[in-house]
Amino acid sequence: MTGASGFIGSHLLPQLAAAFPGRPVLSLGGPSSKSLRRVDLADQRNLTAALDGFEFDTVLHLAAESSVAGAIRAPDVVWRANALGAITLARVISDLSPEALVVHAGSAECYGESFLTGKPLDETACLKPSNPYARSKVAAELALTDILPSTARVVLLRLFNHTGRGQDERFVVPSFAAQIARAEKLERDVIEVGDLSAQRDFGHVADAAAAMVAVVAAASTLPQLSTFNVCTEVARPVEDVLNVLLAAARRPLTAKVDPARMRPSAIKVAAGSAAALRAATGWSPKRTFEETILEVLAYWRQAV
Repeated sequence: MTGASGFIGSHLLPQLAAAFPGRPVLSLGGPSSKSLRRVDLADQRNLTAALDGFEFDTVLHLAAESSVAGAIRAPDVVWRANALGAITLARVISDLSPEALVVHAGSAECYGESFLTGKPLDETACLKPSNPYARSKVAAELALTDILPSTARVVLLRLFNHTGRGQDERFVVPSFAAQIARAEKLERDVIEVGDLSAQRDFGHVADAAAAMVAVVAAASTLPQLSTFNVCTEVARPVEDVLNVLLAAARRPLTAKVDPARMRPSAIKVAAGSAAALRAATGWSPKRTFEETILEVLAYWRQAV
């Protein structure tokens, strides 16, 4: 597993252990990881050395620069991590385990301007990425499918928004939750927000991890190349997130629009269909929207 020290990885590891007892997992972290074997995926020699002596038949590729805002500020960094990292990984897999199952944690951001229809998209929708992060993730998909040999089995997952314990404040749900937790502790009355009108599909990170476990379990029944959306199939205004959190706050709070948080986007609704994943694996999300959002608040109350 690449990116094992990241947000999804921390939730996926225990699920893998429960689903596949006795199967060893080599957990690779990023260059800054403190607890796992550190790997620079853009460095082929470094990655090959990290895999020395470990025979593998499945690769879960989670490592990525995941912030859209960060990618806009530093596109070279996101392209190196996401696109060049996928190229390097595909080369190494081709050399060491050409028949491996490769599961790529991609993003619904790949659909980009196709969301402008306002309708839920399935996996046949055109990829029209509209920012550097999305373009780097499309490039990663293409690199894996072009470079991996025909003997490999490839699953491309396009994850919609997911959140949960441990997600950092660059993302909207933990940003709101952390501010509320601090306001409760410091007896403040205001939190700052950005655009509340955009509609997004908010799922639980544990359900996203379960989707990855499901495709690994069903791998033998899948074609050589599969693409699946991972989403709840319900798009909600960001304002719904705020309202759930404010209702649970331990003191009255006012939300103030901060112009610096108003990330411009022409995509008002990003909705998807998970019918293909459901049909292929039986997967479905288990956590409710409210449960998911309140879990993030509970986490930040302990963290601040």
